[in-house]
Amino acid sequence: MFIQEARNHFGGIWVVSNGDNHTFSLIDLTAQAITFEVRKRNVAWFYSAIYASVVYPTHTTLWDYFTHLNSTIKGPWVILGDLNEVISPSKVQGVTFSISRASLLINALDTCNIDGLDLVGGRGVLPGEEAFRVGLIRKKLDRFMANLEWRILFSHALVELLPPINSDHNPI
Repeated sequence: MFIQEARNHFGGIWVVSNGDNHTFSLIDLTAQAITFEVRKRNVAWFYSAIYASVVYPTHTTLWDYFTHLNSTIKGPWVILGDLNEVISPSKVQGVTFSISRASLLINALDTCNIDGLDLVGGRGVLPGEEAFRVGLIRKKLDRFMANLEWRILFSHALVELLPPINSDHNPI
């Protein structure tokens, strides 16, 4: 089990597993991310659990973290969590989309050769959206992304967006 406690009423990441046939090795721990290696028999991959800061530009340090991590780990890599940034105007409703802010994240993901996986499920007007609501504001913030090596290793992976329960986030 890996834990990054919440700070000032935001954030907080818990990674828990029953450990069946898997081993977990902590690679790095920051205020916004926990990265570890998962190993099952002779297959290994990297996993980053994310809860980006809601404060701009604090969460942009996470984008630098991605590029740094990309240069230190080699192999299949998946990133899952709340990035607190919208990367497309089609994924936001009721608030102004910022191309300059989105570009910072997009550039980091491109540098790391990370791309989002298609989601199934969810609700509302934005396919695969996170259920964040303040008035009529809706944003897709939760993401499941991986590099090509991870996509090849788990070619039949399906990412499902579940309904939110007692939260403004959809479990992925």
